[in-house]
Amino acid sequence: MYAKMILRNIKRSRKDYLIYMVTLIFCVGLFYAFMALSSRYYNPSLGEEFTFSSVRGDMTLPILAITAILLFLIKYVNDYMIKRKQKEFAIQTILGMEQKTTAKLFFVETLAMGGIAVSLGIIIGCFLSQLITAMLLSTYDQPFKFTFPLYTDTLLFTLLFFGSAFGLIGCLNIRSIRRIKIIDMLHADKKTETDYKSSAWMSVWVILAAATAALMLFRGIYIFRKFYSDSLPESLQISLYGSVISPAIMVLSVIYFGLGRCFSKRLGFNGLLGTLMTLGIFNVVFSFRVSRSSHVTVSSNVEIAAAFFFVALNVCGFFYFLNRWIAYLKEKSPGLTYNGENLFLFGQIMAKLKTTSKTMSIICLILALSLFLFALEPVMTGWMSGHLEKKSKYDVQVFSQYNNIRYEKNIAQADYGFVAEFLKHRNVQVAGILEFTSYFVNRENFNKRNKYQFPVLALSLSDYNFLRSLNNLEPIRLSEEEFTTQWNALADPKVINGFLNEHRQLRAETADLVISSTPFYQDDLGPYLYNTYTEALYVFPDKVCAELMPANQLLFINTADPLPYKDAEQLRTLFDQTVRTADTTTGNSSEIRLSTLQINDSTAGGFTTKAMLNYTGVVLLIICFTVLSLQQLSDSSDFKYRFSILRNMGISERQLNRIILKQMGIWFGTPVLMAFIINILLIFFMIDSFYAELSAYIGIQSVLTSSFAALSAVIVLLGCYFISTWILFKRNIA
Repeated sequence: MYAKMILRNIKRSRKDYLIYMVTLIFCVGLFYAFMALSSRYYNPSLGEEFTFSSVRGDMTLPILAITAILLFLIKYVNDYMIKRKQKEFAIQTILGMEQKTTAKLFFVETLAMGGIAVSLGIIIGCFLSQLITAMLLSTYDQPFKFTFPLYTDTLLFTLLFFGSAFGLIGCLNIRSIRRIKIIDMLHADKKTETDYKSSAWMSVWVILAAATAALMLFRGIYIFRKFYSDSLPESLQISLYGSVISPAIMVLSVIYFGLGRCFSKRLGFNGLLGTLMTLGIFNVVFSFRVSRSSHVTVSSNVEIAAAFFFVALNVCGFFYFLNRWIAYLKEKSPGLTYNGENLFLFGQIMAKLKTTSKTMSIICLILALSLFLFALEPVMTGWMSGHLEKKSKYDVQVFSQYNNIRYEKNIAQADYGFVAEFLKHRNVQVAGILEFTSYFVNRENFNKRNKYQFPVLALSLSDYNFLRSLNNLEPIRLSEEEFTTQWNALADPKVINGFLNEHRQLRAETADLVISSTPFYQDDLGPYLYNTYTEALYVFPDKVCAELMPANQLLFINTADPLPYKDAEQLRTLFDQTVRTADTTTGNSSEIRLSTLQINDSTAGGFTTKAMLNYTGVVLLIICFTVLSLQQLSDSSDFKYRFSILRNMGISERQLNRIILKQMGIWFGTPVLMAFIINILLIFFMIDSFYAELSAYIGIQSVLTSSFAALSAVIVLLGCYFISTWILFKRNIA
């Protein structure tokens, strides 16, 4: 009998479970697909240059942590179903069934639905794992061949994880159902959620805003006192004043609100919230303009945190005020209110906003985070790829740093000849090799060790030209009295011009030199040439360098073929064993960079980052869309009688469909549109903050194109949820 009841309940509730089931199946499939990467049976062919061990070890814990967010969705849907079925539970109890039996039947019902979802999800996960494998192999430039993998360890882990989740939430459901009184179950459909305005939600936000305003006020005063000057640009002076005045007014507003009883004119809560929302944005703008100025040397981490907070405050405040704004529009615009079905539509929206504004605020913020993760993914992976290209200019890079050497006699004492011997012993053909030294311009520079005061070092012209030949660049020429400079590819042109204006002439020990007619080169020769905290090198004639004190030793090697991964690991181990003892004696710091290891680590890190950002974004996105969908389906059942009244009044089905589309358009569109606006602002802020790096590593056009593609995919997914919800909504009110 109980089995028949469970099957009947599942059949009757299939419309309520449909979107949840589809979402859960997809999430289980993603979980299985990504967890398959950590299976001990998963062994993709990446070639002898790469290893998959680093990817396998980095995936498991993040996937578990991200998937744990799904517990919220499972609990939300179960609470939704409990609310929908409370009247049914009450009738079963009145007819003689024990309340604990009713709760257990619901537990078995949800467990059965979960079991179906997990089973179908695992099947879909097998196909999704092949898509991820194809993405992985394309990252390593390896061919892909389709298979149908079913890994027993991943299968058991998936069943254990989701079985535990359903069991835990099922026990909580049993406890919740047993504690509900029968009379409350009978009248559950007449109850509403706690009014948003009577909750402490916005009060907490106001308290946090007051604390943030106080922090920004103290920070603004500190920066103002330290950097303000009449010689600063007028726009920066205005920003400095604004970064102090805006948080000061916010703090005074909070004090005025707290002491409102002492004044004849009081500042209401809505006025205080509006003041904090508006001035918070102004404070963020002023503070960022100050922290990003070249005249002010402070970190912008505090401003970034404050910006995120005030954006969240404005989102919550927007949904808090939205109901009031609609009521005002309804009162002041009777022509709009009584046009067609708008009166009914306004009533529907206002009734729902009274109880779900908090949920809508959270959904909007999570959607914004999800969209930003999608937009961030191509930027991060492109950044890693571009940064790798800059770092691994040569197959083998060995370099020393004199930072910890105390005595001049220990300078340039390292012997790196064993590196070339190792390659020769392993039959690795060398295409080009250069062992060279960088020099101090003057001997006293050896003792300059303070941060940002490290000296610019020098290279000999012959070594510099050989280095250029390794990069297929033409050699340069200098007369005996000339010098030029070599700059990091990412160096700011303003910094370069400022440096050159101050160094038109130079004295290198006993030689006087003048700047060449070509004062600088900015070809990408690798990042390890330059001294600590510097972006430039001098290039001197060989005769001048012969009289200079050595600084760092360098060895760059290009091989004819990529170095196998095992050989690269053995060379790194040999380097550590050979050099570390000598470095401990002299104080020298020797490092080795092997392109094989760099490419493997960077590629693995890029793939892991790409997978985790996309997986997190998808999970958050479908949770938000599922919650929005279930809220509308709940309305379709709760307010079914309202639509039946409209039919009895002569409203056609076409007009009803138009009402449904408008209602769902506002309900889906408002949080999604706000999330899109926030995300677009974040993208442009990211471009503005890291313009030089993005231009060098990825390209601004590529960033915008990738972000647009990600947002387009989100719109397609939104359309699928919207259409599915619209169809089910119409069926529910039929």
